[in-house]
Amino acid sequence: MLPSNDNIQRFIDRYLAYIENDRNYSPQTLRAYRNDLGQYLSFLKGEGCTDLAGVPRLQLRKYLCFLKKKNPSKTTVARKLASIRSLYKFLCQHGILEYNPVEQIKTPKTDKKLPGFMSVNDTEILLNQPDTCNLSGLRDKAIMETFYSTGMRVSELVGINIADIDFHSGIVKVRGKGSKERILPVGNHALNAIQLYWRKERRIRGVVFK
Repeated sequence: MLPSNDNIQRFIDRYLAYIENDRNYSPQTLRAYRNDLGQYLSFLKGEGCTDLAGVPRLQLRKYLCFLKKKNPSKTTVARKLASIRSLYKFLCQHGILEYNPVEQIKTPKTDKKLPGFMSVNDTEILLNQPDTCNLSGLRDKAIMETFYSTGMRVSELVGINIADIDFHSGIVKVRGKGSKERILPVGNHALNAIQLYWRKERRIRGVVFK
């Protein structure tokens, strides 16, 4: 059975119920899907399309052009297309449609934004936040200085032993994914912060940060 213009909304509602109850999508995601599919349905009705199965690929490309005019953001267009693609996939999997016309439609490439970064002044303010008059503050200071100096991952930092640090050469051995070891340079500020923390803790071996 092919969904006619009178019951397209019913199939959309069925799909929305599926992603809400079976897939446990969040209310925010569900709202976005409902809006995206509602907009698609309005476009189809305006174009005189009577069923989802009869939507030609050219009509879908026309809809993409319509979206791009209304939403310059490539991310928004890609999300709306993903909503439609997911609807058609659901209808095919449940035997309502035999063909997914969205399969051959490529998702627009989204612009990759460069990550933001902190200014030197903001970084200095952040590094000076810990209260170094107590042990926890000395530890936090050493952790932040080590992160800033080496760029290591959290999983690598928590596994550092004091024996992994060469204070004379200014290097540290860390273990990353798959227990692979790598050597990183570490600056004097971080080394000094670690030594201050360890002197306060009065330890001579073991993991650096507890």
